[in-house]
Amino acid sequence: MADANAPKVPFPGDLDPDFGQRSLAVPGMIKTVVESIAVMTSEKILVCVSALDAKGLWHLYLWRLLANGDSDPAFGSDGCKPIEFEVAEPTKGVEIIAYGGGAFLLTGSEQDSQGNWKLFVALFRNEGDLLDLDFGDSKTGRFFFKSTVPAVEHASQCQLALAKSNPEAGEVDRVISVIVKGGVAVMACYLFDGTLWDGFADKGWFVVTLPEHQINVKGVRVLPNGRSLIYGWTVGVQKGFVIAIDSVGKPVPSFGKNGVVLLDSSVVSDSRESALHHIVPLSDGCVLVGFASVVPSGEPEQEPRQHGIMIKIDLDGQIDQKFKTVFTDPVDSKDLHSFINAFPVDGTAAGSIVGVGQKTGSAGRLLARSYGADDGDVDSSFIKDGGNCNPWHPIAACLHGQGVVIGGIDNPEVKLRRILVNRPVNSQPPAG
Repeated sequence: MADANAPKVPFPGDLDPDFGQRSLAVPGMIKTVVESIAVMTSEKILVCVSALDAKGLWHLYLWRLLANGDSDPAFGSDGCKPIEFEVAEPTKGVEIIAYGGGAFLLTGSEQDSQGNWKLFVALFRNEGDLLDLDFGDSKTGRFFFKSTVPAVEHASQCQLALAKSNPEAGEVDRVISVIVKGGVAVMACYLFDGTLWDGFADKGWFVVTLPEHQINVKGVRVLPNGRSLIYGWTVGVQKGFVIAIDSVGKPVPSFGKNGVVLLDSSVVSDSRESALHHIVPLSDGCVLVGFASVVPSGEPEQEPRQHGIMIKIDLDGQIDQKFKTVFTDPVDSKDLHSFINAFPVDGTAAGSIVGVGQKTGSAGRLLARSYGADDGDVDSSFIKDGGNCNPWHPIAACLHGQGVVIGGIDNPEVKLRRILVNRPVNSQPPAG
């Protein structure tokens, strides 16, 4: 007979009791907002946050946590330190991209004396202890993205990816950027010295277009073959999209339909709107992650319901018919579901994808589910939505050891928790 007093054994999908709930608040600031989370090879966790002061000005900080979630006492002041450069202090963070050896890129933006935004990327080493002054165009550890066309001048939004000059071998030595403003996107390829690589699209950059649509770009992923996938949603009536670009900045017309996968009603039946928030590369294709607003089947008079979705495509951009398109289960039209990220996981079930996102229903705010990577079937052993015990919306997530670290805001602080994704040894899933 089981011991009723024995401690509960956590299962995949449970909130990790050993990690607990962590609160991050920059001292002296009235509000702290999470921007991005990354995990180093040492399993230390980096959290980029923006903090609002009493004068209404934003400042950028970096938090470093130990693997168990405690602040790293060897970093800054109790694990937190401002991100500062010689010329100015950045006012907004965008993303941290780790690429091994304790190094990571950080994108951000700052305003000049005229109030215009300038986007930059900086390279840090030693898990944030050292700004690499050899990186960039003026030996300052960073460079500013060039406004190659007037339409994106003074933009404050940029998506970033790392690439190799030789996709088959070698080390990362390129920075792919997609700058977006007012529905216009410009993709460029930079060397680590901050110069545009003129072998990309003949001049180092090009304007990304989707016929008959303006676009919002959520991200860009570089695949092992060197191909880049740009993803996001259209302006106006939202439709998720993926655009394929080869390693030298040329469209790939054989991908999808004329180089594009568009999540219209031919892909997602009865959908009104959709968006893509993330792409998970796999050996045989990619899983597209986001949301779709769908009219209930056979009930055209009903309000559409917003589902978190996963759709799998092959490497040529064709829908993988073996993968059952994932739709989560909102209880009504006000219960909005959306995946913000997803991760391939070993150990939950053979070839699983764990998706993390938000929901607005009465039971918790965390959307967390696991599905088979080959067939899209629900992993019934996974405790969905963290047991409905999370009261705030996740807005950033990163795979971390045996779990996924999620970050959100519970004013005026940043909150962090970890969802377990691997089953403890010699344990059995709960009944039901």
